[in-house]
Amino acid sequence: MTLHFIGELSESRVGELFAAVERPLDVAPFVLALGGLGLFPPRGRPRVLWVGVERGGAAVGELHAATGKRLVALGLPVEERAFSPHVTVARFREPEVMAVRSVIERAGPSHIGTCRVTSVTLYQSRLGAGGATHTPLATGMLREA
Repeated sequence: MTLHFIGELSESRVGELFAAVERPLDVAPFVLALGGLGLFPPRGRPRVLWVGVERGGAAVGELHAATGKRLVALGLPVEERAFSPHVTVARFREPEVMAVRSVIERAGPSHIGTCRVTSVTLYQSRLGAGGATHTPLATGMLREA
């Protein structure tokens, strides 16, 4: 689940970002339940298939806000649109994916699973011919319960 996209960052700023991520966050660990499939955009040709949040959405919102404050303190921009917690499952490039919308709509509600969230991880993403490669760079723990 992506909390924030940071974008390109100069080497001189990387250490500051690592330090900000690695400091414990004042958010209690929580259980996140995932379920339900959806598409972005909600109408027209779908570009993204996502899994929604059934339980733990408020805690994810707290985590988003806490990490956002740290980015702003570093002078980094944060997304202005409202945060919509979800897990991106696939991205589509082909026009034939309109059939995906009807499959998703017929699938109905579905519980995917649960996990306990105890940390956040900063990832570096590099786009390549075969898709994106995500490399973990730094991890910050949530506060002790």
